[in-house]
Amino acid sequence: MKFLPEIKLISLALILASSVSTPAMAYIDPNTGSLIVQILTPIIGIVAFSWKFLVIGVRKLVKKLAGK
Repeated sequence: MKFLPEIKLISLALILASSVSTPAMAYIDPNTGSLIVQILTPIIGIVAFSWKFLVIGVRKLVKKLAGK
């Protein structure tokens, strides 16, 4: 509980800093946006498949070690 005042102070500073920011006046070019999507889509798929594969493998290992 001794960190509570520090957290409040940091939160207040972040809120104030974000409320006075100015717009960037920038945009993402349509081709750049499409490139980002083409890069992120397979990465997200690989991460999801790998996570699921890992979870299934760990479950099988635990069941095998438990003797079920």
